[in-house]
Amino acid sequence: MRVYVRVIYACACACACACAYQGEFNRLARLEWNFRDTKGLSDPALFHSYKHKVVGGVLPLALFSGGHNYFVSQMAQRNGWEPYSIHTTYQYAAAAGKRHRLREAGVWIDPPEYYDPPDGLLRFDIDQPASMVKPAGGMTVKGHIDLVSHQLRQIRAALALATALKRVLVLPAVICGYDKYWGPLDKAPSHPPTLYSPTDRPTHQPVSRALPFHPPLG
Repeated sequence: MRVYVRVIYACACACACACAYQGEFNRLARLEWNFRDTKGLSDPALFHSYKHKVVGGVLPLALFSGGHNYFVSQMAQRNGWEPYSIHTTYQYAAAAGKRHRLREAGVWIDPPEYYDPPDGLLRFDIDQPASMVKPAGGMTVKGHIDLVSHQLRQIRAALALATALKRVLVLPAVICGYDKYWGPLDKAPSHPPTLYSPTDRPTHQPVSRALPFHPPLG
């Protein structure tokens, strides 16, 4: 830990931008490591890390869920598991996005007044045609864009109505045809319904996967 803090502090002093904390932690954890060396350790999931001075281990995703695993593929929910922790990775809106993801999952605690605004709420049932969700011949880039655009147009209209009525819009869950990641859309993995749902139905995704959120977000 002392080495990590020293490196991060030196980096912060050397440049105006913040360091990649996770990247530096990963680098140090892998420094002279041997994840196959379990000699003297009590569990095969443990290994020697950082110059053989630190013991590392692999945590089960069922109990320690990552952002994609919990919010997108929804492994824990589909199997009825309650994770010990949820890591708010795999979203693109900093702290505001993390907070919204947790709210959508029902694991963020807000004061009661957050859910009872003075002028009330507005919710709607979003239209998600089966022909767009499961198109004949499989999902394509254009099919994904059409599906998301169809949902965004409805959200835009609902936002306009909520603004006119001075109400707070309850954003619906969306369905995406392709995954979102750091690269061209045509290289992104598609979401075949059976990949994430044993009922052969696509899972509803956090709305921030289709609607970019930027601070400030409540």
